[in-house]
Amino acid sequence: MSALSRSEFLTAAAAAALPATTYGVRSSFAASDGAETVRALVLSGGTAHGAYEAGVLWALWNSRALNQRGGKPEIPSFTEREPFDFIVGTSIGALNGALFCRDDGPKKLADLWNTIGSRPVLVLRPDYDTAVHAQHGIINRASAVYRIGRDALGSNLSSLCEGEPIRQILRECFLTEDKRGLRPFRIPLIWTATDLTNACAGYFYRLPASDAKSPWYNDVSLAALRSRLDEQNLRSNYESDVDHFVESLRASSAIPAVFEPALLKDSANPAFWHVLSDGGVVNNTPFALAMRAAPFLTAHDIRLEIYAVVLGSRFKGAPQREAYNLLGTLLTSYNIMTQRLFDDAARRATDATTQRTTTLAMTPSSKQKMLSTFVEQTLGPTAPALKAVPKEVEVYVIQPSTDLVGTSFAFTDQDALSWNYELGFRDAQESGFTQYPQPAEFCFLG
Repeated sequence: MSALSRSEFLTAAAAAALPATTYGVRSSFAASDGAETVRALVLSGGTAHGAYEAGVLWALWNSRALNQRGGKPEIPSFTEREPFDFIVGTSIGALNGALFCRDDGPKKLADLWNTIGSRPVLVLRPDYDTAVHAQHGIINRASAVYRIGRDALGSNLSSLCEGEPIRQILRECFLTEDKRGLRPFRIPLIWTATDLTNACAGYFYRLPASDAKSPWYNDVSLAALRSRLDEQNLRSNYESDVDHFVESLRASSAIPAVFEPALLKDSANPAFWHVLSDGGVVNNTPFALAMRAAPFLTAHDIRLEIYAVVLGSRFKGAPQREAYNLLGTLLTSYNIMTQRLFDDAARRATDATTQRTTTLAMTPSSKQKMLSTFVEQTLGPTAPALKAVPKEVEVYVIQPSTDLVGTSFAFTDQDALSWNYELGFRDAQESGFTQYPQPAEFCFLG
């Protein structure tokens, strides 16, 4: 497969950057049984392999643009002008999702991935830089190693790389020209971070402007959604705070030991500071968060469709010759663990509807008790009414059709980034999303 040239890359992105549609066009629709269909896009983490994800997003936007022009959408099953009701992202998926949520769509996303190879992303701290480069001399290198060991045990050193280059990229992507505000979103975004202080899977959200129309109902404004969030004590006090937004988004991709953790004040108790790390530590593909968020969109029963972009081919095991050695055993075990976490998350999402059906068939007193427990376990203690648990959940995925090029930290290899971007674009065009086949939970070994 040949990579896109830089001129082709930017031209294609610019051609697709049409004016944003308003929320008067709904992506959800009512089924015959009165349930609303809600679509969530889930973007997983994968550092530099996020270029593939960006290619998929550009294909989605291009399909939307063709539909606006009266052409035939290129992505199978996506005929609406705004196909998703909200986006959930983790790590690099949070950054890609945030750029896709901007009013101008993925034009900035394409610009970023086309030039990121020439930008500083992984900038080693001075002592690490001294320690790893021979030209600094053995004495200077030894002194640097000593300082690293000393500071790593205290509070003076929290990562290998500087955090400021990432902050600078985020400011360029999301701040207005006067640097005082944030660029508006057209779609709600939820992104994750791992709270090291409370040992929990944390999340943030940002909604479109308050005067925009809701994507779920033409006659319901976002004020109704904000009211539901307020009722559950989930109103963000920092939604328009520039520094807080930049740091919370950086937290989602703050890979432990590689990038410094983020320090953010608690929205309810500003005297308490959270130490936040990469959201992928807890779950690299947050199906559960999409499940938790969907019931807030409407008071009606819903059918939830989750569309996930997964940065890696499905792992189906390794041949004996590859698995039966030290390195092979470690790599295979890691791949199985990662795949199993993904499978369990997808299984939990779809199993929730089975539990809901069983609960609704019980006697009123038993149903209420089990329902309360089920909602809290599945969606958390602040979830809305029980009937808002999706009646049905379907999971669709898109994954690389072949191995991605370069390592997940190859931010300086622009050729590899462009190749992966093009692969994502072509996979989305040629195959689209496919329904995720649930694997067996156990396998009998004899």
